[in-house]
Amino acid sequence: MDAVLCAMILIHSHLGFQVMIIDYIPAKRLPKTRKTLMWGLNAATALVALGLYEFETTDVGLTEAISRLWHA
Repeated sequence: MDAVLCAMILIHSHLGFQVMIIDYIPAKRLPKTRKTLMWGLNAATALVALGLYEFETTDVGLTEAISRLWHA
């Protein structure tokens, strides 16, 4: 369940930021800026995926962390 939740959060966030870049950075007027932002988004997504994987495998996991925060 944790893996599915992490994957859905990651996909949802990536697609949301990608749509923002596509909507607000015109490809015809700013092609280099748009390409740079897309590469940055891909790099950030990969870094967050690595962080979530490490959190899931070496720590308590996402759902347990949320549960601990909720009951704190």
